[in-house]
Amino acid sequence: MAEYIVSRKDWDFASLEMGINMCNDNFTASYFEERIRHFVPVFNEDFRPPSSWAAAVLAWCP
Repeated sequence: MAEYIVSRKDWDFASLEMGINMCNDNFTASYFEERIRHFVPVFNEDFRPPSSWAAAVLAWCP
């Protein structure tokens, strides 16, 4: 999903909520961490103009 969002050039601001869909007993904290460690660097490597922003909101339900 991160790759798809970054590939699109029609946005200047992205609000990324990470975790709310993982609020059930099927996901562990380590799996959540693994997913975040993959997702965030994709945005970090994107070279958009300084006027573009990505904001991450984390929600973890243990």
